[in-house]
Amino acid sequence: MNMLNLEKIAINGDKLEDSFNRNQPYFHERLNLNAKNKFQQLATIRNLDDKWIQIQRNTFTNWVNEQLKHENEKVSDLKSDLSNGVKLIKLVNILQQPNSKISRRYFKNPTNQHQSLENITLALNAITDDGIKLVNIGNVDLMSGNLKLILGLIWHLILRYQIGKTKIPPKKLILAWIKSILPQYQLTNLTHDLNDGLILAGIINYCRPDLFPDWLGWSRKNNLENCTKAMNVALEEFGIPMVVTPQNMSSPELDELSAITYLSYFIKDGSPGYKASLKWIHQYLPDEEINNFSTDWNDGWLLCKLAYKMGVSVAEFPNLDRTKKEENCKAGLEACKELKMETYVTAKELSDQDVESIAVMATVVQFKYTKPPMSINEKAKIFLEDSVSDALVGKAFDFRIEYIEEQCKNIKTYVKGPKSSPAVGTEKISHGNLKCHFLNVVCDDKMLEGCPIIINVKPDTNRIQLIFAEKEFWIHQPIDICIDPRGAGRGKVNVVSKAPSGEELQSQVLEKDYKYFASIIPNETGEWETRVFYENEEVNGSPHKFEVFDSSMAIITGLEANSAHQINKNISFKVDVSKIGSGLFHSQLINLRNNQSYPIECVETNEKGLYDLCFNPLEPGQYRCMLLFNNKQIKVFYPVSQFFLALNYITKIGFIHNP
Repeated sequence: MNMLNLEKIAINGDKLEDSFNRNQPYFHERLNLNAKNKFQQLATIRNLDDKWIQIQRNTFTNWVNEQLKHENEKVSDLKSDLSNGVKLIKLVNILQQPNSKISRRYFKNPTNQHQSLENITLALNAITDDGIKLVNIGNVDLMSGNLKLILGLIWHLILRYQIGKTKIPPKKLILAWIKSILPQYQLTNLTHDLNDGLILAGIINYCRPDLFPDWLGWSRKNNLENCTKAMNVALEEFGIPMVVTPQNMSSPELDELSAITYLSYFIKDGSPGYKASLKWIHQYLPDEEINNFSTDWNDGWLLCKLAYKMGVSVAEFPNLDRTKKEENCKAGLEACKELKMETYVTAKELSDQDVESIAVMATVVQFKYTKPPMSINEKAKIFLEDSVSDALVGKAFDFRIEYIEEQCKNIKTYVKGPKSSPAVGTEKISHGNLKCHFLNVVCDDKMLEGCPIIINVKPDTNRIQLIFAEKEFWIHQPIDICIDPRGAGRGKVNVVSKAPSGEELQSQVLEKDYKYFASIIPNETGEWETRVFYENEEVNGSPHKFEVFDSSMAIITGLEANSAHQINKNISFKVDVSKIGSGLFHSQLINLRNNQSYPIECVETNEKGLYDLCFNPLEPGQYRCMLLFNNKQIKVFYPVSQFFLALNYITKIGFIHNP
């Protein structure tokens, strides 16, 4: 048989079922009654006087008497007082009420061993009928006063009827409950940590905060005084019996099972701790009717609501189907784990109407002092390095994210544009389109407060190239303009031209091959100004100023049709271009016979725009005289832009219109 001891059961729990055989190895180990020689047996007998076993024996005796007082019975010595089975039957009968398994009459005053054995058998059968498995113990063991087995039996009765049937070790449940209600106190065990009485005072103060409000200030050196004070108040105010005496509670030899037995009075159904925990739940969930820590929690609603109120996202809550009990319980327990809480029931157990309340309470009471999870904005924050109103197409928009590393498992950033989703770098994003972009930062699948951040993306006007197709601008002649975005993004383009008179002309803009085209037809001479706006932002190179000329405004004087001229004699005339506009005037004289140029003198007079022209023909022939303004042929008032001379020795000048 494996040597599993009862201490291990107290720590790890009876995960299969309450079985008496698990007690025996405990006492074999602690009392060494399985000694292989007489010297070891003698040492074992002396060990019966060890302090811890005396404390446990005293505690279990007191506990039995607490039960038997309802029958006006009492035991003084567990070894002898249970030997005839009478008090054992009464004890079992009391514990199993209202469904006692004592099925028949017994010998109230047994007169022989046979009757005593029959009584003990009746009691043991009732115990096994109630789900406690007894192995390697018989009526003879109890009648003969085998203390190790008697103490083991009593402990199983305490586990089953005082604490409750649960797969979770009672030690673990009690430790969890105390840690939850007294988070300011570091509790690690149920022996030495109880000696100074502060834990007891803290538990009592939790049950009724007016009893020991100053308990944290008690001196730990006053062990006995503190334990006596706390346990007396527990008895007077709550009726909790001193199954453990203050002397034993303050002793360094305090037995763990004794401590568990005493503390169980604070957490069992209807106990002060049970009521205090229920009261807190009422305050935290005032709109819910909660009467217990068992059936009221079967559908998972309350557990899910607690977690939800703590800031945990619980699947489907508050739209739970309360008929799906186990599914809801599972969601609630998963939320508890997200809060880093211990859970002491499974979803299947919690959804069962027979769930042990101590396991539910030990789980639920942790909410009292559990810190809500950090909000998404406590975990992470976004800081914009650039203004959301000054973002430019094609340029990085800088921002930074500060977050608590251990709280953020996964951070994602993404941007949604009007027609695309630009790539997001580690610390910056680049925009590929104009108009609004939406910056989102997600931490653990939750969007940060303030997101999405709207970024108004403007064109980078420094990138845009403004191209005028013409270099000289003439009245009533179209001026073509090309606006090349060159990566600045697509946007709305406006072209406005201002005439010298102040009149404004709006040009129609067409888009082709990702470029924009507009035309201007000037109707005045003088300085014009064209402004180009890209998404209401003036582009680089705007405003563009230019002069508009009118070639038809030139006037020629000094030449008459059919006038005679001679070779080697100067021919002079005047050209007035002052009304054309500002620019450079010059002329050309070409002999059409040999296509050679001949010099023609062109001198501006004192009057701006008025020129004297003079040339000396050296040989007869036909000559073409061209008048140019800014290298463009002009028309005179006739209007002609060139004329021919036919020279003999004496010739006449004739003007040829539009040759």
